[in-house]
Amino acid sequence: MSKPVFEIVTYSVKDPAEAQKVRSGLKSVLSAFPGFVSWRQFASATSDRRFVDQVEWDSLVSAQSAQEKFMADPAAQALMAQTEEVHAMTHVVEQV
Repeated sequence: MSKPVFEIVTYSVKDPAEAQKVRSGLKSVLSAFPGFVSWRQFASATSDRRFVDQVEWDSLVSAQSAQEKFMADPAAQALMAQTEEVHAMTHVVEQV
């Protein structure tokens, strides 16, 4: 059995209000992908233009498959249009 995988993305946006509108519609897109478990959204405590998304997947294979499909989705493309810079993107597993 594979371990759950957390995809963590930190990024800055051009227009925070517009990016948040786009972002609010993404859960329905993400949750439709096989292996989706949950999604948590964070905003920086020091910059209104920086966000962090944490998506939990049932496996690395699911995360990677969803990533490819997600990038082709119009909602994802709308978010990418609002993205100024991706600071970090990684897949991690919890250590116990």
